[in-house]
Amino acid sequence: MRLKRNNQTNLNVKALSFEGAFFYYCLMNNITHEYHFLRGLFEGTKKLKPLKPSWNSSYLLRVLLFYLALDLVLNLIVAIPLFALFEEYFDTYQDIGESTLELLFYGVILAPILEELMFRMPLKYRESHLKVYFIVISLFFFAAHWSIGLLALATSITLATFSWKTKFKHDLAHYHKKYSREIFWVLTSLFALVHIFNYTPETIPFWVYPFMVIPQFISGFLFGIVRIRFGLRYSMLLHACLNLILISMEIIWPS
Repeated sequence: MRLKRNNQTNLNVKALSFEGAFFYYCLMNNITHEYHFLRGLFEGTKKLKPLKPSWNSSYLLRVLLFYLALDLVLNLIVAIPLFALFEEYFDTYQDIGESTLELLFYGVILAPILEELMFRMPLKYRESHLKVYFIVISLFFFAAHWSIGLLALATSITLATFSWKTKFKHDLAHYHKKYSREIFWVLTSLFALVHIFNYTPETIPFWVYPFMVIPQFISGFLFGIVRIRFGLRYSMLLHACLNLILISMEIIWPS
């Protein structure tokens, strides 16, 4: 009986070892593939477009792990010299929560959802999604001024009541496709610049703003790739995982 148990244990260990080795082999394959894909994007030989929904969860996990690791490495490489150059401005960082629980809620749940809705949702054209997007954006205007927010909300709801394709002379989907590259870079830049409010912007020279948000620009670029290729929920997931790691590091090793 003991011999059978030992044999079964050995088989389980071998099976786990094989699965681990296979996962590692696939991961290396995916890293090579994604590296060539990113290189092709910059060289103009590859196009950023949605993948056919034939990928499985294992492939998705490996790709998300790759982009998460790449994001962390690039941010680390960039952040060290930036912090050395602009330490006095980085020291004005403001925590988004008073307690650890609040910090985790805002950073890992609320921020990824809201920021992905604002800056990644419009990267793929779908009329119903964009209608919801403009209504959500109009709600944020209430934070600035209630009258502006009310006007924006009324306008968004009015626009949402009819079909854009039949109402407008030209199909908006055509223009979205035509200017998709510009839309991508504008939203990625806006996503980065918004994070200047993590600090005290009035104490920071205007020309320093772009340098301080380079890490967020890199993250926004990678989130955008995942959003377009796999979907909005996965860019939210990647965003949440990155924030969780960064917040955990901040909790474990407070500055």
